[in-house]
Amino acid sequence: MTYLKILNHSQKKEFESPPQISDEARSELFALPRSMGLQLDSIDKDVNKLHFIVMYGYFKLFRAFHGMSSYHQNDIDYISKRYDLHADIQIPNQKTLIRYKNIIREHFGFLSPDENLRRILEVEARQLISQLSNTKALFYALVESAVASRYEVPSYTFLVRIITEAMNTHKRHIFDQLKSLSNHQSLGTLNLFLEDDEVHAGRYSLSRFKKLSHSLNPAKIKEAVRTFSTVRNIHAGLSEIMNKIDLDPNMARHYALWVEKSDMHQILRKAKHKQQFDLICFVTHQTYMRTDQLCDILVQSVQSAKTSALREHQNNYFLQRQSRSKASGEMADLLKNRLLPKVYSIKKTLASDIGTEQKLLLIQEEIDAMIADEQEKKAFLEEHDDLSDHTGYHAILEERSRRLQNRISEIIKALEFDEKESDKSLLKAIAFFKTTGGNITSKIPMEFLSEEEKESLNSNNTEEPFRISLYKMFLFIAISDAIKSGTLNLKYSYRYRVLWHKGTKRDTVLRNSLKSL
Repeated sequence: MTYLKILNHSQKKEFESPPQISDEARSELFALPRSMGLQLDSIDKDVNKLHFIVMYGYFKLFRAFHGMSSYHQNDIDYISKRYDLHADIQIPNQKTLIRYKNIIREHFGFLSPDENLRRILEVEARQLISQLSNTKALFYALVESAVASRYEVPSYTFLVRIITEAMNTHKRHIFDQLKSLSNHQSLGTLNLFLEDDEVHAGRYSLSRFKKLSHSLNPAKIKEAVRTFSTVRNIHAGLSEIMNKIDLDPNMARHYALWVEKSDMHQILRKAKHKQQFDLICFVTHQTYMRTDQLCDILVQSVQSAKTSALREHQNNYFLQRQSRSKASGEMADLLKNRLLPKVYSIKKTLASDIGTEQKLLLIQEEIDAMIADEQEKKAFLEEHDDLSDHTGYHAILEERSRRLQNRISEIIKALEFDEKESDKSLLKAIAFFKTTGGNITSKIPMEFLSEEEKESLNSNNTEEPFRISLYKMFLFIAISDAIKSGTLNLKYSYRYRVLWHKGTKRDTVLRNSLKSL
């Protein structure tokens, strides 16, 4: 049997070696209780005492024994100094090592891995194989299960054999079911990937779907949405089959990665039902992965629009501050040098000895001049108010709305959101946007907006009393923020979906697994 490669070389070495221990932890870790101290006293050679203490300390912390080559020199030096041992570390007799292991296991109430543990972990592996994200996660879940069952951490080979057999058993079960479904109409959609590519001569269509683009170019985004829609429709058509064979997306990803790395001839050489299994896994993985891709593009595009709008708003704010400073100076000048002197002039005229008619004429001249100054002040303030309004943050967002719509509208329409685990007010607005494109109706959803945002949507423009472009901008920002925060989840996604639904098989298995730990 060919065993799976679950850990790479460095990961395997890390698993089989004790981690570095801090100076503070070392003093407690290698302190022997009275019963183990008596065992130490019964050992004659210093080199064997050294082995015994190292094995005890490592097992106490890691529930595993490690080869002598992985002992840390700092630990050896500490033990030698603390227990006054004078010996170079050497490999002891194998029987001696076995005896020390048995003593240490018995002290902690642990057992050596045996057939009983194998049976326990085989059952665990069959339950978790389609529930965990990858084989590495399954590997470490079995390690935890072994320790919880009061067993020493099994060897890498021991665990890999169990996982490989569980994977093969699960796959054989799926193959048997696929054979019985060989005439199912939806399986015919998989032939798309086995056909010649219409764009690139001499290549199969499958190759085209392996490539992923993260470009923010509108044309590239639309192309990505079209590819996603093709994959999503095939995936939707296969849903009945996937439910019957109980294909979990995490398991699908494991086999889909093999398809992505494989040559087309490797796939074509397989039996029909094995081809179909590989392609079903590929379609499932592509649906989840491309959902994540489109979400990334959406979030990145919205963030870019927000950042540029904020930058422009800040620049305008500083320009306005200069304008306000100038306005304050000019208003002060208007009061000091033009209005106040006219008031004093009128007061002086009233106190003079000239005739009444002459007084009225002089006062009328001053009042006319003051009215002219007032009109000048009013015009200046209106100009200043207009500047403040048109450079407001919401106005800048509104200007960027159409450009952002061109990038992400089709993405929002293509994505399938999880209605059970998402913000209902936002789902309502998204459904409205998908069906109407955001056009104004009397029932336009506003529940997801803040009161300030709602008020800002009303315009003084009689031709466009409702700022629909700004509404769409608010919607895009709300969708982006909700995806990032987890209040808006995708139905088919690796990174933007709810971890699991309550009451599902996945929930039951994981809860039972956690209870056993």
